[in-house]
Amino acid sequence: MKNLKALLLMVALPTYAAENIDFFAKKDVEYTSVVFKIKKEAKSGVNARSIMQNQQFILPGTTLQTIPLYDTEKKRKYNAASAMRLDEQYGFDRYYQIMLPGSKSTDIEYINHLLTQLSEEDIVEIAYPNAKPVVRDLSRPNTVKMAAKSGDILDFSAIQY
Repeated sequence: MKNLKALLLMVALPTYAAENIDFFAKKDVEYTSVVFKIKKEAKSGVNARSIMQNQQFILPGTTLQTIPLYDTEKKRKYNAASAMRLDEQYGFDRYYQIMLPGSKSTDIEYINHLLTQLSEEDIVEIAYPNAKPVVRDLSRPNTVKMAAKSGDILDFSAIQY
């Protein structure tokens, strides 16, 4: 009976650790960064300050440079009340990104390991890889309906998938 409980615990732990990963990196996709959001209750907690110091995320064996995903400080200069309300409601000030080195942008093992490490931290609410935008060839005829006037919006519906 004890062996069965131990086996169930071993199977359940990796599932629990990965529950705050939105999705993992996939083959044949280039990624620019890993994005993570700190839990609301952890933003000002002692644990958060010990893990997030000077725009660095401290993980076992490594320290990663982080940058805020949204520039909320700039918005606070112009409309502090609105920025604070949006931060409170949506948590824009709790999103950070870890930029990936160019050599690691397609290394799914490295990216997924980083996601797993982030998900094991109590202060992380969600984490996901941020894919590099794919540029479409707009020079092909009949793929984009051109605007009649300079102020009109282009119709990209023919190249959506």
